Amino acid sequence: MNKHDKKMRGILYLAPYRSLLLTLAVSFGVTFFTEITNRRSILEAIVFTFTRHHLFLFNFIIIFFTLSISLLFKKRKVWLLFLSAFWVGFGVTDFIMRSFRVTPFAATDFALLESVWSIMLVYLEIWQMILIIAVILAALAFVIYLFIKMKKEKVDFKIAACSVAASALLLFGLSTVYHHTGIVPDHFGNLPDAYDGYGFAYCYTVGLFDRGIDRPEDYSKENVDEILNSIGASSGKEERTKPNIIFVQLESYFDVNYLSNVTFSENPVPNFTALKKKYSNGFLKVPSIGSGTANTEFEVLTGMSLDYFGTAEYPYKTVLQESTCETLAYNLKEQGYTAHAIHNHTGTFYDRNLVYENMGFDTFTSLEYMENVETNAIGWAEDAVLTQEILNALNSTDNQDFIYAISVQAHGRYPRESEESVGDIDVYGIENEGSYTSYRYFVNQLHETDEFIGDLISALEARPDPYIVVFFGDHLPSLELTEEDITNGDLFDTEYVIWSNFEIERNVKDVEAYQLSAYVMQLAEFSNGIFTKLHQNYSDNENYQSALEMLEYDVLYGYYDAYNGKQKYQPTEIQMGVQDIKINNIIRTKTGLTVVGENFTEFTTIVLDGRRIKTEFVSEYSIRTAEGEFSSDEEMPNLITVAQITKNGEFLSEVIYDK
Repeated sequence: MNKHDKKMRGILYLAPYRSLLLTLAVSFGVTFFTEITNRRSILEAIVFTFTRHHLFLFNFIIIFFTLSISLLFKKRKVWLLFLSAFWVGFGVTDFIMRSFRVTPFAATDFALLESVWSIMLVYLEIWQMILIIAVILAALAFVIYLFIKMKKEKVDFKIAACSVAASALLLFGLSTVYHHTGIVPDHFGNLPDAYDGYGFAYCYTVGLFDRGIDRPEDYSKENVDEILNSIGASSGKEERTKPNIIFVQLESYFDVNYLSNVTFSENPVPNFTALKKKYSNGFLKVPSIGSGTANTEFEVLTGMSLDYFGTAEYPYKTVLQESTCETLAYNLKEQGYTAHAIHNHTGTFYDRNLVYENMGFDTFTSLEYMENVETNAIGWAEDAVLTQEILNALNSTDNQDFIYAISVQAHGRYPRESEESVGDIDVYGIENEGSYTSYRYFVNQLHETDEFIGDLISALEARPDPYIVVFFGDHLPSLELTEEDITNGDLFDTEYVIWSNFEIERNVKDVEAYQLSAYVMQLAEFSNGIFTKLHQNYSDNENYQSALEMLEYDVLYGYYDAYNGKQKYQPTEIQMGVQDIKINNIIRTKTGLTVVGENFTEFTTIVLDGRRIKTEFVSEYSIRTAEGEFSSDEEMPNLITVAQITKNGEFLSEVIYDK
């Protein structure tokens, strides 16, 4: 047999496997591409591929398994393109999200799509959004075109089925071995490091299936009872006059004086710096970097650690959609407090308007219920508005109040091109022009938030009631910081400080976010709530973390043994805003209707017989229709209401006009 014959024989031998070889090649290319986008570096992707080849192989098998399904179809090349496009799209999305928020793209982000739409214009220009939508539509149209035009091919079911089965078995085998030997973990504490260390496909796939809290192997009523007996109760001190308790969660807030080799024309956070010198403070270990405000909020409010939840899970989007749980709000309501939530951003973000009912809040004042709101250069509400809103909440009741306020002003995206009127504080030590602009913008936003801290304290000092106020950062900003960029060296550390207008012993103490509320409860001499007791009395025990995990599982996914077998907490009927919106009169004019009332805002909308009407805001006492004419009483609508409606068109509350 000559060389030509041998070559032809080899080609004929490989012919039945061409589709399989193409699928293997495309799988390798897609895997390598997702590692480039994941690391935003071709060189680092090459290093990962060849120095951690066992992990690259694991990611390759995951992608090959999904793409091998195309072999079962007659139009397999189109299906191969279609399935590959998903992974490529995920890789590009990961690249974009890591550029904007540091945290990688995870499966749970699909649950946040509704919230993301409300802030998309902050991160993208309109033309960019149009371009993205156009590209997606063009890609779908192209795939549909190929489905119609491409000819069917004969399917070799033996090769196709064997390929799918073999890749599935190999994936199962590698997963079992890698997890058993500890090569890859089941859960990630640091998501950016996990994506860098174990690869995009694996980390993303884990997020698809990893939800909730796994049942502890030793979970039983007897063991829950043993924990409850062990944590006991705090010492029975005589309670002082109950103070109003205010938590202020500050967006992306941290002491920028910890930045290495960066200085400023003046201290950007003088109020926070002064408070740390006089009052209890310390580092606060939070569960995320660059984003994830709701998860820091969850840990602080519930006393539960996210370490035991699914990878990148947001409980606000999963378990708390349906279930109540113990929170600081419920615990303080047992002490006679009224619980208020305040946030100068839209009320539907992270579904807070729904979730807060399962967390025990009585009122929720979101951006739609605030007056005199100023916005910064990229559209976020400035934090100065929170001072009056906190005072409004305090003035709305005669008893003690618990307030959980969340700021937004220092939120990213931080501009990399020159912005007018960013502030007076200059930044030194950053050579890259784009980074300099981002840092300067962020630092000046931080300075204005620091001014809000000072204004709030001044306002409370003028009042006779006792107050405890906790200021803390929710996470570090999305400025691509590394541990070398900060002198304290931990990207998961923000800070907290506890101010009071009565004497409390000063302590410098580092705490986890899920321990903060119990610590403040201890300062106020409260000990109710099982998680409060656990953190106050059991944190030094060697079984502390396993006890925390078991109690979290029991009260969210188990049999409520900690509450005698039934859910202890019932949802509240939350009131949106603390100031009632009222309609006092309707005036008919030649150009439409004028509604006279109280506490209207820019988001108050006139609704006639269920139809939203374009509305002009005149003042907090008056709004009017921007369209329509009612020449006689007969033309007047039967039902007139005013509603608070978000920019996305979602109803938050509605008031009916009683004629």
